[in-house]
Amino acid sequence: MTVNEIMSALALRLGELFPERAVYYTQIPREADGNHYIRCTDQSHTKKLGRRRERAYSFEVLYFCREGDALVFGDWAETLYSELETLTVNGQVVHITGAQAEPGDDMVFHFVFDMTLSGLLDPPAGEPMEDLEMREGLKE
Repeated sequence: MTVNEIMSALALRLGELFPERAVYYTQIPREADGNHYIRCTDQSHTKKLGRRRERAYSFEVLYFCREGDALVFGDWAETLYSELETLTVNGQVVHITGAQAEPGDDMVFHFVFDMTLSGLLDPPAGEPMEDLEMREGLKE
């Protein structure tokens, strides 16, 4: 699962929750008022025991207020808290942690959250017993 796949799933979910609002993720256009912008703010990759790996991501969802939207922060935040507890990415359910919403002083609502993914690398190719030495004989 890549960060781009997660971003696509997040954009799709926001589109379902707020169908009247566009979701941007590459750049913020001039007329972004009333729409969302998403970005990955931090990511890390950790090697664990053996073939185990862990990736941690932090994401931010911004909503650029329209004129008169200042009082809708509570509803917006509540929707994201309740509907973004999990996110389905390529058929796999990912749990969201550390969610936090802030109204922002600049008429931009902020919703930040984290997710941690654990995985297992594929085993090396080849026969598992190709180096096994066979001996014939009787044991005395």
